[in-house]
Amino acid sequence: MKMNKNIFAWSILAFGALSLTACSDKDEPGGGSDSGNTDGNEIIIKTQVKLNTKTALIEDLVNGHEMNVFANVTDDSGATVKDVTTHAANNNGEWKLDDPVRLSKGYTAEVMAAYPYAAGLTDYKQYPVDVTTQADVLYSGKGSFASSTSNTVTLNMKHALSMVSLNIKLEGYSGAGHITAIKLSQPALVATKGTMNIATGAITSTDFGVVSATTDNTATANGISGALPGMWVIPFTSKDQDPVAVTITIDGKEFTVDLPEVTMKTGWQYVFQGVMTAHGLTFNPTATEEYELNMKDDEFVPLNGFGMISLTFSGSTFAFPDFAGDNIFGNVSAADGSTANYTIGGSLKLKNTAAQQIVVETWNSTGFTINSTEGIDAIDLSNY
Repeated sequence: MKMNKNIFAWSILAFGALSLTACSDKDEPGGGSDSGNTDGNEIIIKTQVKLNTKTALIEDLVNGHEMNVFANVTDDSGATVKDVTTHAANNNGEWKLDDPVRLSKGYTAEVMAAYPYAAGLTDYKQYPVDVTTQADVLYSGKGSFASSTSNTVTLNMKHALSMVSLNIKLEGYSGAGHITAIKLSQPALVATKGTMNIATGAITSTDFGVVSATTDNTATANGISGALPGMWVIPFTSKDQDPVAVTITIDGKEFTVDLPEVTMKTGWQYVFQGVMTAHGLTFNPTATEEYELNMKDDEFVPLNGFGMISLTFSGSTFAFPDFAGDNIFGNVSAADGSTANYTIGGSLKLKNTAAQQIVVETWNSTGFTINSTEGIDAIDLSNY
């Protein structure tokens, strides 16, 4: 049995709006300068990025920035005419493609993009992620189209990483409270590198080690004012795992403690609340704050697209379906009592390997793909 359901929406809900506009309406099919075409519907790209006010570590896409653009050009029968993989550079607010995409009547291009630019990338499922650079990584996801009759398409650029931020207050500590560096480590959880599928935002970790960032903040009796010290990380879940160690340099001295347990979601900021005393540093495990980075402002985003999938599954580990959409969250629960929050590319370890019901409920999803049917005996989509 193979279940592959894809439904896509074009709502403008995200961190960045990426517009692609066609210029003319000749009869050349999709293709770029290497195909010999000199005119046609050449796509022009412009971007608009709105910063989230809760953090200072957000990249704005401006003059000089570069990104990868992927376009799948199809004819009116849906057959692929050409796959374009190209470099794009921002030049005074306008994105210039090294390999221009041109469309004629009856041709359509599905467009995806990722920032920052990764040289030599040919497969959108293998975008390299390296958090040792501490660069903000943005991806569009799939489901946005351009054509000769609808020549503007908006890509919702979303954060692929999670942000760890710290707010530390001083109590009975006589030092200045100057914070200059942060390090995270846990050999099985804290990844330094990975590969991302630009269509879904799912990141597969490949290298593990220490993630570090420099900072220049001062803790006071009232905490840290202004932008908080923080770092980008590949999302991880530390619940029921060996703890993640956080090492913070305060007044030139390193303090290493356990980071409170956390279940991270793509594109979220996690603010951990700590206290520094004369005897050392500690964190409040129940006071962690979570903020959505892909919001346009600080207002709560209405919940949309609730759906529930019920499956009969046997095995030790259930791999989550890949849901399409923006700001997806939800729960996964099994009949044996095993539960987890939904995360892109996540899985649930089961207490019982015999056939049992698993329920996956999500909000804000517009479709899904089940990548493997191994262990799945039945699927009920009546409530999705």
